[in-house]
Amino acid sequence: MQHPALEKTLSRLFPAGRPYMLLLPAALLVTVFLWIPVAGTLLDSVHSSAGWSLRAYEELLGGAFRHIFFSTVVNSVWVTLGCLCLGVPTSYCMARINRPWLLTLTVLAVTGPFFVSALIRSYSWVVVLGNNGLVNGALLSLHLIDQPVRLAYTHLGMIVAMVQVELPLFILPAYSVMRRVPPDLRRSAQSLGSDPVTAFLTVFLPLAAPGVIAGCALVFMTSLGFYETPALLGPPGTYFLSQAIEVRVNSLADQSGAAAHAVVLLVLVGGLTSACMSPLLLALSSTSAQQSASPSSGLKSGMQRFYGAVAHSIERVVRRLARFRWPIAISIASFTFMLLIVPLLILFPLAFSSAPFVSFPPPGLSAKWFTSYLSSAQWVDSTLQSLFIGLTSAALATVAGGLAVLGGARLSAKLRLAVFVNGAVPLVISPIVMAVAMFYLAARLGLIGSPLAFISAYAVMGLPYPIFVIGAALTRLDPSLSRAATSLGATAPVVLRTVIVPLLGAAILSGFVFAFLIGFNDVDVALFLNSSSMKTLPLLMLEDIREEITPRPAAVAVVLIFGTASFFLVCSVMRKIYRKILDFVRNFY
Repeated sequence: MQHPALEKTLSRLFPAGRPYMLLLPAALLVTVFLWIPVAGTLLDSVHSSAGWSLRAYEELLGGAFRHIFFSTVVNSVWVTLGCLCLGVPTSYCMARINRPWLLTLTVLAVTGPFFVSALIRSYSWVVVLGNNGLVNGALLSLHLIDQPVRLAYTHLGMIVAMVQVELPLFILPAYSVMRRVPPDLRRSAQSLGSDPVTAFLTVFLPLAAPGVIAGCALVFMTSLGFYETPALLGPPGTYFLSQAIEVRVNSLADQSGAAAHAVVLLVLVGGLTSACMSPLLLALSSTSAQQSASPSSGLKSGMQRFYGAVAHSIERVVRRLARFRWPIAISIASFTFMLLIVPLLILFPLAFSSAPFVSFPPPGLSAKWFTSYLSSAQWVDSTLQSLFIGLTSAALATVAGGLAVLGGARLSAKLRLAVFVNGAVPLVISPIVMAVAMFYLAARLGLIGSPLAFISAYAVMGLPYPIFVIGAALTRLDPSLSRAATSLGATAPVVLRTVIVPLLGAAILSGFVFAFLIGFNDVDVALFLNSSSMKTLPLLMLEDIREEITPRPAAVAVVLIFGTASFFLVCSVMRKIYRKILDFVRNFY
């Protein structure tokens, strides 16, 4: 979408008429700290101190790697199926909600865990599934078992925890597409003689399929490179690709082997992304449902035929369950919301536990774990370091992403798409691959343990979020406001500072928050770039969970959750106050 007034303003700011100057910061960021490190990883996989060799790839043909690769793929498939079984009924129920307050609660239940790190959510499952945890405690109190059942550190426990962590990634795209499917289409089909099941299978499901496929793709690709949950809850002796990469770097010092593993993961995720790009774009597009509803294009589309095949394959199951569809859907949705929320709520009483180890329910209440956290110089220093790195990297990503969006507004549609794709690349590359690539670059530059290495990596990883959020807000910007300011004599810098930036303020803040959370909550990069004097808070929490299993990480998690909630509450209040001030000024004049 072109904005003539915005283009005129930017042209005045850059008299040479080159919007590429605005694209330069983001381009440099991605090139220097993404493309070059990834290219270096490709070279490291075929080059070692002994010279050029394909030894690392020859080792991939062995039985050990085949087992790791097969386990990784199978685990990702199970997690994806779990999210599919829980996410589709939940998304469908959310799409049919008509009461605003109930819809708000359900959306908060899904998006809330997004703002809590995967490490904290995985740790909560150690509490839920442990021998002294919630599940075993409930079974023992009901006299259903005589002794605790081993649930944590098993394949089942790990998959359940990963499903809970990944569910929001599935529900959000599926719900966004289902919500935009016009309900009149199903009613029209039923008025023409179709029964509810046939209308669901032939009308609703094909239109909702892009969101479902996008959710499955996001969950599967993320699970392939997931580290935190398998590392905390996985069975002993079981390794996935992400863990194998970490062991080869930090324990075996096998640079070529780790690089080869990273290349395999990069190619696997990249290939899946290319294969799923069409449904992903359909799900993210604001008009995907309407485009899919077009008979002239939908019936001729290969993807639409695929959606029809998927609908046909599950037709028998849906028809058999049609009589109980709403009780089943509501029950599954209720269970899903409990699965998302309850593990986080358990952290609050656990943080005040008086026990020296993880036990639920707590035998008594005490604030000693908060005191242990706040009185420890190591923990406080790690918190401050994480805050500094997260804020700095988020500011860098927001500035570079915002300038890239403004520069892209002056380009043709094809060039804007190229800018969008280049900015989205960090989302495709698994964090563990990014961590390995940055590790090798930082090692060559002597930056291991340096805040600069962390900031550079997190700025690249957080760059897509300001680009997406600010870009979406820019498409809704009213260009007449810029024209009005210009017609009243405002210069280009004044228009940019007083009109464009304030109107994009909420989007800029949102992009900044997402970029900050990416850096502040990261574990993968911290595993490789840390030093004895430079440990981020998530890494320190991971080490504490592995070594001590005390309630102290729960106390830290409660502090972080409370801080995040307070921040959003303050932003919400300030936004309302700002709107009231604007309304007062408008009414006054």
